Amino acid sequence: MQHRYNMADSNTLAMEPMDCRVRSNFVLLVNEIDYDSVKDQLFQDGILTDKQIEIIDSKQTRHEKNRKLLYFMRGSPKEKYEGLARALHQYQAHLAECIVGSEQNDPDDKIKELSVTPDMCVCNMKDHFDHLVKHIHVDEIQDLLYQHEVLSYEEVEFLMHQPTPAHQNKLLLGMFKSKPNTAYKLLVAALRQGGQEHLADMLCEPVMEDRLQRHRETGIHWELRKCLQQGFFPEEDGVVSFTEIMSHIG
Repeated sequence: MQHRYNMADSNTLAMEPMDCRVRSNFVLLVNEIDYDSVKDQLFQDGILTDKQIEIIDSKQTRHEKNRKLLYFMRGSPKEKYEGLARALHQYQAHLAECIVGSEQNDPDDKIKELSVTPDMCVCNMKDHFDHLVKHIHVDEIQDLLYQHEVLSYEEVEFLMHQPTPAHQNKLLLGMFKSKPNTAYKLLVAALRQGGQEHLADMLCEPVMEDRLQRHRETGIHWELRKCLQQGFFPEEDGVVSFTEIMSHIG
């Protein structure tokens, strides 16, 4: 049986960075890579350093290990991505194809069909702000948001280095001020995919026009400013500074 995967076709890869292919298949790769079966080959071929192996091995779950592996690969030359594909090809050829193949994943049709608008989301975010802050699990939605470029690598790292889930969630919601309209549908989709359907349902609740107008005048960012005024985010903890937060919520 001959696979489409073919290292000899690497001249076609210059048309599109492998970083883009990996990112467009990020959720699948994080879910399915068997890191333990490829790490020795990756070290032997110089794809990963011993320090990187040590950092990845320190992670507790398979998802965390795979995520860190793919983050380490960011910006790598074509040859390193081909090395990763070679290591995967023996046991997980379909994942190798995700890296060196010619196609990228498009947004799921189910995401495109979601009947939620940015105004609706912002209104419901504010009305359910406290509940969202208490119950969102960023770790379970970050991969889809990163895959579809709702969150950058730097924003993911910024969130994951916060001291508490509440800090993460307040900042995550605040980041949506500067996101495109499609980001709200992707947040709802990520919550559903991450097993947080009740939170997705909250963001999709119908909103009357008078409430929409009222919330357009304040929005969710009023809640974030209130948290700042009340000292919820202590600057002295060395993790979240007032300047960093304001750079996200304006």
